[in-house]
Amino acid sequence: MMSDMVYCGECGAQIAATAKFCGECGTEQAASVQPGAPTTQPTPPAPAVATSDASRQTGAPPPASSGAPPPQAIPAAERVEQVAPGAAELAAELGARLQTPGARAALIVGGAALIAVVAAGFLLALLPESIRIGAVNPDTGYVSEALRLATGTTLGSLAVEDSDFSFQLLPLIGGLIPAGAAFVAARFVAPSLSGMRERDAVLWSASGAMLFALGASVLALVSTSNIESELGTAARFNGLSVVFGALVLSGTGAALGALLGGRSAVPDRKRETLPPRVATGVRMLSGPLRGLAVLIVVMTVIAATSDIVAAIDGQRSMGDNSLVATLVDTVVYSLDSGVNHAPLAAFSEFQSEPALSLPKGEDVASALDDKGHGRIFALTDGFPPLWFIPLLVVSIAAFLLVALYSGFASARRMAAPTQMIAVGYGAVTGIVWALGLVILRAASIAENMIGSSVFASVLLVATAAGALGGVLAFRPPAVSRVPGPGITT
Repeated sequence: MMSDMVYCGECGAQIAATAKFCGECGTEQAASVQPGAPTTQPTPPAPAVATSDASRQTGAPPPASSGAPPPQAIPAAERVEQVAPGAAELAAELGARLQTPGARAALIVGGAALIAVVAAGFLLALLPESIRIGAVNPDTGYVSEALRLATGTTLGSLAVEDSDFSFQLLPLIGGLIPAGAAFVAARFVAPSLSGMRERDAVLWSASGAMLFALGASVLALVSTSNIESELGTAARFNGLSVVFGALVLSGTGAALGALLGGRSAVPDRKRETLPPRVATGVRMLSGPLRGLAVLIVVMTVIAATSDIVAAIDGQRSMGDNSLVATLVDTVVYSLDSGVNHAPLAAFSEFQSEPALSLPKGEDVASALDDKGHGRIFALTDGFPPLWFIPLLVVSIAAFLLVALYSGFASARRMAAPTQMIAVGYGAVTGIVWALGLVILRAASIAENMIGSSVFASVLLVATAAGALGGVLAFRPPAVSRVPGPGITT
């Protein structure tokens, strides 16, 4: 009888009311009910799958299910947490940090510097062949050359494999592109950092240099692969020099931009004070560094003037270039010529060809030693006497006078209490200049000055001149005399 039938609580199959186990799934049933006893038919569970209309009309039992619950999808966040515990929390924290004004400033500074160098690379690649700078091969494709020039703005060097030879693509003036872009971007975002301390605002802006260095590294890899595929040369960018140049140039520009922009946007913000020892070191180095900057400017003017006069007078070989292209080339590379001419005025040795353009290279070659090295006096036969003698006098005198003034200003600024200490402050000029010119010589495109000779000769000459400036700066303290007995004043 249908009244003596019940449904299995597990699979929904009809079984006898007195059955202890389901005949379909084998599940043990609740306590059995005696036949004839009043029973309460349990409500059958909902079928696991949808039934057809015919099944509902005929009253056929629903199909039996497998008994296992359907699998549920695990959220992606939970799966990541299972593989890397704490990763989701770290991602949320990074997302929150990237929305802060400091992080946005760093992204803007780094992005602006990267966009600027790429745009400059594509613009420089459009220059006519006669005045194109930085081209390794005129047959290179436009995009390849543009990317290579963009990387060259970091002043990173291209090293030739299986050789000690390396070279820069762009002159020192090319480094102004990333530095200037970072400076402008940092000044632009400075008002958004007005709520920070001055030091924190500068650090956040300067941290954009890391983003620019990462982008410059990618450009170096791409442009190096282009060189290998199109030119078949073994030259490749030195990754360390590219990263270092990118960090120094963009970081310095961003720091100065944030400092000046912040003080302009928030004039009443409290200025940062350096620790006493650090402040003393900064004051001591400021004089020699300013003197070095003046020296580079003076030597750049002298070297550029010499090149321009030689080109106009026809004494300088211009090859297939026009006079205009030669003059443009001279101006573009004038800073590199000044960097190389400064140690030349300190009697440093050069190899093959010095920083100055030589109208008569064969005459100079005869004055070089067996190694092909020479000093400034070897240029005697390379220039007309009426031009070389004033050039020699002005160059050496300019070096000595600027070094003398640098030592004098440093000793005066430090208010040396004794003459020996004043001499020491003035002599710091030699150390700062020697290190600075060696670094600039390595970064310049004309590396014909011998590095060891540059350091030794500049250290000796600038130290002596700076120490003399320290002597001249010393003023003994005034001694007050106390009137003795019986002496009226």
